[in-house]
Amino acid sequence: MNFSPSGNYLLTAGYDHLIKLWNYETGDLVDTLLPHKYQWERSLVWTEDEKSILGASFGKTYCEWSIEKGKVVSDEIEMATPSINDIALTDAGDIITASDDGKFRKMGLKLPNRRAF
Repeated sequence: MNFSPSGNYLLTAGYDHLIKLWNYETGDLVDTLLPHKYQWERSLVWTEDEKSILGASFGKTYCEWSIEKGKVVSDEIEMATPSINDIALTDAGDIITASDDGKFRKMGLKLPNRRAF
């Protein structure tokens, strides 16, 4: 689960493979985002402009969802690890993933530049 930068919205994800967008003030369900293939998301993070979210999945991928379109607009497979456990977005716009192999990777939003640390 993750709050939007404004604090107005809450994202949830579960074993049902669905990502749900909630209005935090009213508790109303705003939208249900289409799942990425068969995978469930382990971690979610908002972009600062609240136009997109990033998700780290059990199945080696991280994805970008467009809030406006309600679907995945880009994804990337990380072959070096069995699964991605967590995802973060830095102030500079870098995507950081943490994986089962005990390493973190700095990814590029559109063109990944894989570096394991």
